[in-house]
Amino acid sequence: MQSSTGTVIYSSAGRLRSLPTEVVCDLARAIPAVLVPFSSPMFEGVVEIDGCLTAQFDLVQAMGGAARTGAYAILIKTSVGLIRLRVDSVSLTSSASFDDAPPGLPEIEALIAGLAPADTIPQLCADSDGDVALKRFDALVVKSGEVVIALPALDVERIERIDRRCRVEIPRKGESDERIVVVAEEIMSGWSLGAHFREKMNKRSDGMIINGVKIDDEPWGVTLRIGERRAVLTVAEIKGITSTPLHHIQCTRHRSGVSTWLPDSDYGVIELIAPTEFDGVYSSPLALEEVFSAPSLEKQEQREVDRETLTARMGPFSCVFSSDMVIEVLGESQLQEIGNHRKNYPFFDLGEFLGFSLGSKTTRARGLVLRRLKRRSIVLLTSGVERTPLLPEWRPLPIVPPLVRLLFQSVRIEGSSCSFMIKETLFKQRPAPEIIPFLRAAYLGRFGGF
Repeated sequence: MQSSTGTVIYSSAGRLRSLPTEVVCDLARAIPAVLVPFSSPMFEGVVEIDGCLTAQFDLVQAMGGAARTGAYAILIKTSVGLIRLRVDSVSLTSSASFDDAPPGLPEIEALIAGLAPADTIPQLCADSDGDVALKRFDALVVKSGEVVIALPALDVERIERIDRRCRVEIPRKGESDERIVVVAEEIMSGWSLGAHFREKMNKRSDGMIINGVKIDDEPWGVTLRIGERRAVLTVAEIKGITSTPLHHIQCTRHRSGVSTWLPDSDYGVIELIAPTEFDGVYSSPLALEEVFSAPSLEKQEQREVDRETLTARMGPFSCVFSSDMVIEVLGESQLQEIGNHRKNYPFFDLGEFLGFSLGSKTTRARGLVLRRLKRRSIVLLTSGVERTPLLPEWRPLPIVPPLVRLLFQSVRIEGSSCSFMIKETLFKQRPAPEIIPFLRAAYLGRFGGF
C-alpha cells in the first residue's frame, strides 16, 4: 500500500483539515466515550471499537462546534500513541491535500500535549510494506433510472421493501424530491433518489400517480442516519455492498465544490454521496446528554467474581482494590459507630478524590478501611462495595491524563462506565505531590462527619 501518497480530508466545526494516510489507522462511526477522571471537556473519554481501546477526543468541540455531535471517529497514530478523533465528516482521496485543508496534525498534537502516553500500542493489521493497513471503505450502491450512487455503509441503518400504494406521500410544503415514508409503522421524512437527480434521468417517467402527482417507481427504502436523526431514501434498485481500498478512492474538484468517486467494474466509477447532501436545510444536531448507570445487582450476582479484589463504586467510576489493601468493609451503621466511639480514623470521600462530588453524605453508604505500611489506616467512603466480576479482561492504560497514570495501573470498560485497578502502592507510601490537592479536597476529618 502506497500510503505516503494518500490524504484524508476531515471536517470539524466547518473547518477542513488533512492527514497523511500513513497516520490514519481506521475510520468508524463515533460512539459515546466512557468518562475518565481528571479529563478536560475535549478529552471525551475512552472507547473500545473492534477490540482496540483508545482515548477519544472531541475535535468538533475543540474547533468551536457543539460537543458530541461529530458522526465519525478517526483512529490515528500520534507521538504518544493511538487516539480516536470525533469529527463531522471524512473524505478519502489519493490526491495531494487541497489548498483549503491545511495539515491537522499540529492541532491534534497540541490537543494531547501534557497527557501521559499509552502503556502499549495495540497490535493492528500491517500490510507488506509495514504500514498500518486501513480498512477497506464499504458503501451501499443504489440505483434509480440512470442514476447510480454509493452511500457510506456506516450511515445505513436498514433496507426495507416499501408498499408503494399506501406508504409514500409527497409533503405539501416540501420540495419536489421530498417524501413521507412509512417504514415498519414509523412515519419518517426522506427523499426520492430519482427526483433528486431528475436532470440526470430520462425525461419520461413510468412512475405512478399519488395525489395527482407522478412519482418514480422506487419500491425500496434505505433508512439513513444523519446526525442524531433518521431519514429514508427511496430507490428503485439495491445493487449491493462494494468494498474499496482507500488508495483507490478519488476526490475531484469542480466549480461548485468537491466530489468523491469509487472505481467499479460494472459502472466504471460511482459517486460516493453523504446523506447530508439530500438534507441541505438540516442544522447540526444537538448534543445528547450522556447518562451513566451501573449494571444491575441481579446481573452482577450471576457473574463469576474475582475473590482477590473488591470494587468500590462512586458515580460513573469504579475503583478496584486488591484484597491485600483492604482491612475491612464498613456498613453505614458501623461508620456511625466509629463516629460515636471517636475512633481516630482519617476519612476521605472517593468521589471528591476523583474530582467530582455527589454532594450528599447519604451517598457514602460504605467505607473501605485501607491498610498502610507503618501508618494509621484510613477510611475511604464510597456509595457501594461489591465483588469484582472476572470479565471483561483488564487492559493497559491508553493515553490518559497524568493523574490517572499515577493512581491506576489498568482499565476496562463495563457498559457505560469505567473500572480502574488501583495501584497497590498508592495508599501505602507518601503520595505524589500532584495527588495531594485532591486528597485535601477529599478529606472529611477524623470522624467523617458521622
